[in-house]
Amino acid sequence: QVLHHELFLRIADPDDAAAELPAAAFLPMAEAQGLAPFIDRHVAERAFAAILRNDHDGPVAINLSPLSLADIDLLSWLETELKGHPGLRGQVILELPEYGAVARVDELVEWIARLQPLGAQFSLDHFGKGLSSFEYLRTIKADFLKIDGSLIAHVDDTPDHAFFLRAIADIAHGLDM
Repeated sequence: QVLHHELFLRIADPDDAAAELPAAAFLPMAEAQGLAPFIDRHVAERAFAAILRNDHDGPVAINLSPLSLADIDLLSWLETELKGHPGLRGQVILELPEYGAVARVDELVEWIARLQPLGAQFSLDHFGKGLSSFEYLRTIKADFLKIDGSLIAHVDDTPDHAFFLRAIADIAHGLDM
């Protein structure tokens, strides 16, 4: 069963018109220049339009830069969009990497407090890679955890991986994730 669709950010390769560059190739530079909130808003605008056109048969996850959590204008814009378009309710998942969520817990808590009541859901991506304390999970109250791929590798033949994954699933389910 498909839980949601995920958007992957790409830009045209300036050196090869037929090629695209993944976010990992350009986003660190954009973040260093303070452009992450601008990019995240642009992606959200396009995603919201696609959701409202019913281009997807289910919720859509939008990856955000952790730096965007500091942009109160982006938060206010998202809040206005979610209030103004009931068709977005339950169809938008805002996804942040675990390392970014841990570094900006207070800001993320505010985003969740303002946007979850409007039907937005939140996901922590690459969960478990940093092996940080699980204490912040109770504070954040995300809707989903996306376990990092490195913890999934060899799960069938590595008992330690299977045990760790079961423990993470139990913790997440216990927190209604």
